[in-house]
This record gives sequence, structure tokens and C-alpha cells, in this order.
Amino acid sequence: MTFFAWICIATLGITLLGVFALLWSSLAYAMHPQQRSTQTQTPRPAKNDPRDLAQAIELTQQSLQELEHDHALGKIDHADFQQLQGDLEAEQHQLQTKRDQLLAAYRQQAEAMLTKLPEVAQADKTPAVREDSKQ
Repeated sequence: MTFFAWICIATLGITLLGVFALLWSSLAYAMHPQQRSTQTQTPRPAKNDPRDLAQAIELTQQSLQELEHDHALGKIDHADFQQLQGDLEAEQHQLQTKRDQLLAAYRQQAEAMLTKLPEVAQADKTPAVREDSKQ
């Protein structure tokens, strides 16, 4: 065999190997959808984390702004715009209510801790602290 024949065989082999790798990854992607990236999905906030709820509220607000922009450009008809806007506003209201309820619980805990603070400060005074304060 000539040198040119070996080059052709090597090129064909590399090409077939690339096609096989591409088909294998496509098959794996199709057979295992749970391993796909979740970046395109709407994030769901954690049940008890106000920070996640605040992020979801912000994303909903951005979606509303994009919807209004698309409606202004004529990409969305008025009936669909009203339906989508109502859905997004309802979702945003639910998220805000849930966040406010969680924050109210945290606020109550903080206020309870603050009422105990003077008692704790009085109990923490040790003789060593009193001697340092006399100097």
C-alpha cells in the first residue's frame, strides 16, 4: 500500500470515530432526559428560604417586563397578553405572600431574641469583666 492509501484509511477511521461519538452522545441525551441541563427550566424556590422566593419574584417581574415589551412590539396579541399577564401577576402575588409570611415568622423570632437580650447581658457580667471596667 502506498502512503496516500494509509492517509485515506486513517482519515476515514477518524471520521467514523467522530460520527460514532456524536451518535453515542445524541443517544445518551435522548435516553436520559433527567441528566439534561436545568438552566432552561423555571427555577422553583425552596419552601422555606425567603432569598429563593425573592429571586423567583425578581424572575417573575422580569418575565412580566419581557411580556409587556413583546406585546408593545406586536409579537403577542392582546388576548394572549392579558392571559399571560394575569398568570404571571397571580404567581408573583403568591410568591410575595409566601415570602412575607416567612419573613413575619423570622421577624417574630428576632423580636423574641431582642427581648431576651437585656437579660442575657445582665447574666453575662462576670467578675473579670467588672474588674476590667474598674481599671
